[in-house]
Amino acid sequence: MAVYTIKSGVSQSSIEGGCKLVKDSVGRLHTVYFRTATKSNIFHSYSDDNGKTWTEEPITNDTTYNQYYPSIAIDSQGYLHVVWIGESASSPTYYQIRYSKYTTSWSSPVDLTSGSYSQYYSFYSPYIVIDSNDYLHVVWYGKSSSSPTYDQIRYLKYTNSWSSAINITSENYNQQCPSIAVDSNNYLHVVWEGVSPSYPDSGPQIRYSKYVSSWSPPIDLTTESDYRPQHYPTIAIDSNNNLHVVWEGTFSSPYTSNFIRYSKYTTSWSSPIMISSGNTYEWEPHIVIDSSNNLHVVWYGDDPTYYEVIRYTEYTTDWSNPISLLYSADEACYFPNPLWTSKTGFCFVFIGEGVSDIVKFYITEPVIKRMMSFIQFERSSMRKY
Repeated sequence: MAVYTIKSGVSQSSIEGGCKLVKDSVGRLHTVYFRTATKSNIFHSYSDDNGKTWTEEPITNDTTYNQYYPSIAIDSQGYLHVVWIGESASSPTYYQIRYSKYTTSWSSPVDLTSGSYSQYYSFYSPYIVIDSNDYLHVVWYGKSSSSPTYDQIRYLKYTNSWSSAINITSENYNQQCPSIAVDSNNYLHVVWEGVSPSYPDSGPQIRYSKYVSSWSPPIDLTTESDYRPQHYPTIAIDSNNNLHVVWEGTFSSPYTSNFIRYSKYTTSWSSPIMISSGNTYEWEPHIVIDSSNNLHVVWYGDDPTYYEVIRYTEYTTDWSNPISLLYSADEACYFPNPLWTSKTGFCFVFIGEGVSDIVKFYITEPVIKRMMSFIQFERSSMRKY
């Protein structure tokens, strides 16, 4: 294994939600994050040598307004697209969804939303995906004039220009933390956590909607009762257009532990199963699919020895026993956010809390079945509770 520094002196960052790592057609790795000096700003770092050395550049350089929680995507031309949550001169009071594009340089940030409602709550990035026509699709959660009290799942699209933001949901309950994927037909699939009208007293369920020519009514993928909350789903689509969703949730007495759960859609949704075990806490999983349709899931949680470590399981013919990939007696690891590429194997970004604030790249040597690469964001000023 080897560990390389991306950037030292990082004071606050977060990589919850969204995509934080992409690789372009010439093998350059790109990652985005925010860090804070006087104000928080969005940064892009890239590596041309599989993570050994990195170059950082600012996407924003704002000394007046804060910018948080970016997400990145790359189109067929190799252009980079980044969305995030931020303040601006046109919206100094309310956080909006903002955007910048890289062709030969980063474009000036623009506000994709407006109005007297914040598109922001608690450490979670918007998601951006790009379809086969290079159209951009962005989902997030926030309030609007049609829903000033409750967060809804919101969406906008870029074809030749940006559309107006719309609400995918319209519930009298909070709907939050969406994840989006696009299939080979360019149909959109969104999952999120939200209180369901069918289970109003049981905490958030995992919910789903699909876009073909319009957004389908939300359905519940979980039906838990007696306040068994389900949180932070992510979705991936295999080469057969089957859907795969993972999330954290409780589902049995005494309801004190979170488990990593999974459901699949082929012709119908399967019943949720547990893919982690033990009386530990497991948080915020991400799922990716390789070129052989094997599933890879990373999250952070506890193991019998250490508190808050990076955990991993894979599915080939069955789910493997979870293992701890990265752990330390004096360092907590958070928020893994992955990438699969056919050239370099499995990679993810995550936040590690240690004695110093350093952005690092962690890479293993090739193993029997694949090369596994890891990007590590270390910081000491922010914890997940």
